[in-house]
Amino acid sequence: MTTDVLDTHATTFAPGHTSAPDAVGWAGTPRAAVATRFEELAALNFDWDTYGAKPIDLDALREAQAFVEQLLQQPIPVPSIFPVPDGGMQLEWSAGALELELEFEPGAAVAVFVCDDHAAGQQIDGELPRDAGLFRIALERLAAHT
Repeated sequence: MTTDVLDTHATTFAPGHTSAPDAVGWAGTPRAAVATRFEELAALNFDWDTYGAKPIDLDALREAQAFVEQLLQQPIPVPSIFPVPDGGMQLEWSAGALELELEFEPGAAVAVFVCDDHAAGQQIDGELPRDAGLFRIALERLAAHT
């Protein structure tokens, strides 16, 4: 679904089988930390937040992993990675006055994003894959603030 948003080569990996090759992008510790974070999230059980949160949906997890693999080649910071109570995954970036959030919904049919540029007073939001062009603009703004 979302893995065709960027024009780069994507590599997917399943929970427990996370790779961290030394290719372009976030080499070393940041990349290993991202791989470890995905493994931690894959292991979450029902009610991980004590409010009835669902386990992470494996389709959403795989899409988020594949997407992060594509972003390794982009000039942007490493994202923070969070679970979402409905079983989805969220990636977050912050650079200067810019914040970008990308949420992979359970089933991985759709990912939604919002980019707030506080300095410019603008917001870009949309749904992937439909609004891939807008998401590319958000990534370019993130890179410019990095």
